[in-house]
Amino acid sequence: MNNRKGFTLVEVIAVVVILGVVLMIAVPSITGLSNRSKEKQITEDAKMFEELVKAKIESDTTIKISGTAKFTLKSIEGKLSADYDEEHSYVEVSGCGYNNNNKYSCSTYDTYLYPKSGDYGYEKNGYIQNPENKTGHDCGEKSWCIDE
Repeated sequence: MNNRKGFTLVEVIAVVVILGVVLMIAVPSITGLSNRSKEKQITEDAKMFEELVKAKIESDTTIKISGTAKFTLKSIEGKLSADYDEEHSYVEVSGCGYNNNNKYSCSTYDTYLYPKSGDYGYEKNGYIQNPENKTGHDCGEKSWCIDE
């Protein structure tokens, strides 16, 4: 009787080829899922940042903006889900005044949000990868300022 135990070389090669094909399909899908997750998180945080700035403008009666103003992360109360670069992340607002309900608000909100580490960010209306020039703000030590 022939009592061989183990696998033949052809069987081992077949298994390796099948595993290789599975990995070629799975790895890009997992990487894409990770990128979509980052995009979703920063987009939600950018919207939250914008909403927090809107709430600050509407609730703080001392804020009156004639041109444009920049509100940094330092200027808002509330936390976002990730650790963001406070030096370069801000919301720029313009078109401010009283609406029909006698409520002070602004018509334009442009959000610039960058994590402290990472190769992605959010500028104005969308997620970006590899931001080359983080625009920053020129408010000095103040947490928000008006550009006259």
